[in-house]
Amino acid sequence: MTINLHPEPSSLSQAFADLVLSRNWKSFALVYEENEELIKLKDLLRVNSVKLLIRQLPPSVDSYRKMFKDIKKSGEINVVLSVALNRVNDILLAAQEVGLMTDYNNYMIANLDVHHLDLSNFTATNISGMTMHTHSLKKSLTIEEALLSDAVALFARAVDDLERTQTVTGPSLTCESRAPWAYGSILMNIMKVINVRGLTGPLKFDDFGRRSDFVLDIIELKKTGFRKTGTWDIRSRVNITRNFTESEADVKEALRNKTLRVTVPTNVEPYVMLKNQNESGEAIEFEGYCVDLIDEIAGILGFKYELYPAPNNAYGSFKNGEWDGMIRELLDHKADMAIADLTITASRQEVVDFTLPFMNLGISILFKKPGESPPDLFSFLKPFSVEVWLYVMTAFLGVSLLLYVISRLTPYEWVSGHPCDDEPDELENQFSLGNCLWFTVGSVMQQGSDLAPRYVLLLLK
Repeated sequence: MTINLHPEPSSLSQAFADLVLSRNWKSFALVYEENEELIKLKDLLRVNSVKLLIRQLPPSVDSYRKMFKDIKKSGEINVVLSVALNRVNDILLAAQEVGLMTDYNNYMIANLDVHHLDLSNFTATNISGMTMHTHSLKKSLTIEEALLSDAVALFARAVDDLERTQTVTGPSLTCESRAPWAYGSILMNIMKVINVRGLTGPLKFDDFGRRSDFVLDIIELKKTGFRKTGTWDIRSRVNITRNFTESEADVKEALRNKTLRVTVPTNVEPYVMLKNQNESGEAIEFEGYCVDLIDEIAGILGFKYELYPAPNNAYGSFKNGEWDGMIRELLDHKADMAIADLTITASRQEVVDFTLPFMNLGISILFKKPGESPPDLFSFLKPFSVEVWLYVMTAFLGVSLLLYVISRLTPYEWVSGHPCDDEPDELENQFSLGNCLWFTVGSVMQQGSDLAPRYVLLLLK
């Protein structure tokens, strides 16, 4: 017999899990205060393919730094805070003191009233959260106050609808009476089906009285305070409303008047070459194509930069389970950027981001197009290989010799040399060795000849 206007913990858990997935976090640390928070964020704890580090908030503020030192030692840069709102500033201050509030760190605060906090001292890092989509004129209200106002409006609307059909009398207020209010169940059913729009959006409920339709605003901390960058609802999930122009403007604003550390190789003509060095032999000035390129980019975006040589002049390779060179500098956040003739490989792309390449290389083979040559005298032999031609010649000679032998043995091939002479002194045989060869050639070429075996004709008759 309850109506709950606050979003269900399971829905909120799903919302924060969807937000983590939309940010493409491969891992994060969850800092919680009470054990009940883990139950409320159960979907966040079950995000697939994301490593999770869980830490409970220590009771003492002095212990916050030790907790964040452990998180920093683990190499984690993404943190989800599920704590009371009045502890957030102290927690972020402790993280800042141990060096976990940089451009590379991301904080998500799992509290719907996060937009009421003054976090102007932490704009150097990426802080985001979610809040209920409330009326623009009521932003000063907390979520609890807005929900309380919506609850009163919902109940008043239900009583008003009920009074149109019957008279509603107030219930007994004596502590001894245990009789239920006669209109209680009717008002419950009315509140579940009526259409009311409150400060926190449409007030719709399922059969169990749980809020079934609500919208959360995704907010991010900027220099001017929290700004809405997207929405979440149970049907379409995360929907980023910030366009490319707004994102580009935010990046330019974040880079303006900032000094970036850029690591480069040395003496790689014509990309980066040593121009000057100090008395101890350390490089202090560079020149080359890459230097000119970063100088132009800095002029357009309004940031400053300082170049320093890569350790051991190495680009970055994976050896003994870890990276070295410029890739190592980027992973350790000692360098904000590396600019060089650095080859993009699959293993490097897994750990760092690359810009579009300014040069594409590949393996090519050059060969001369063959010209037309005059036909060979024996080009007619090309359809068959030498072995096939040998087999053909062997068969040709074999058939011719067999025909010659048979024509000598059969009496039908010995005839008179003159057709009018019935009793000649000598008989002739037309199948000489030359005629046998000629007869076989004519048969193979399917052209025929003047010769035909008589004994074959006789057999056919």
